[in-house]
Amino acid sequence: RSRRQRQMCIRDSSESDNEHESALATKKANQLLLKHNLKNLELGHEQKSVFVDSVYSTKRANSKIDAFYQVLKHFMVRPLIVYRANSVDLEATGSKENIELAKYICEFLDREFERLWSLKTSLKGLRAKNSFFAGLAIGYTQQMEENKQEFDKKEQNALIRIDQDLQKAQNRIHKRLKFINTASGRQTDHNALHSGKEMGRQLTINPAIKSQSKNKPPMLLDKLWN
Repeated sequence: RSRRQRQMCIRDSSESDNEHESALATKKANQLLLKHNLKNLELGHEQKSVFVDSVYSTKRANSKIDAFYQVLKHFMVRPLIVYRANSVDLEATGSKENIELAKYICEFLDREFERLWSLKTSLKGLRAKNSFFAGLAIGYTQQMEENKQEFDKKEQNALIRIDQDLQKAQNRIHKRLKFINTASGRQTDHNALHSGKEMGRQLTINPAIKSQSKNKPPMLLDKLWN
């Protein structure tokens, strides 16, 4: 085997190891976020006060707000897309701490989605971009669902209980709630969707944009990454 071939094998092995380590770090970080809220239940900390607030706003419905909606469902809040006269808002129902986390997550994802899209130079056009963002949310959801499967039965039941309690709280706030599928009329670029799914499976919410963020990363994130 030539020297060049040996160098290529070493480089490929190193890249594979780095990708594996990155995947493990992503999995661990997302599991910590889930377990934080479950620990509160174990300590008997009930959500006596439930809050609702806007965590992201845009002038019109788009694929990004749809994707954020899907991601937030994994962070112990109940998201809802609300159509107003001059804006479309993503609201979250939950504890005060988790709503603050949801605000930070949306701001982080707003930047991170654009950064990841900029890396896909082979993809062009609005259809591809919309499909790519949808894929990111699908990929992220897949990895979070896989993480939950590793929880024990008690933890899985607690997750179901949290979601049911938040659903009841949201129903009380929005008594005449109607679901509207905002993405139903969009055409899909399947290549971009697949690319987004692959990246979404490696997506991690982290405090890397601390200095750029309007919302200071909640103490929860600082505890998890320090």
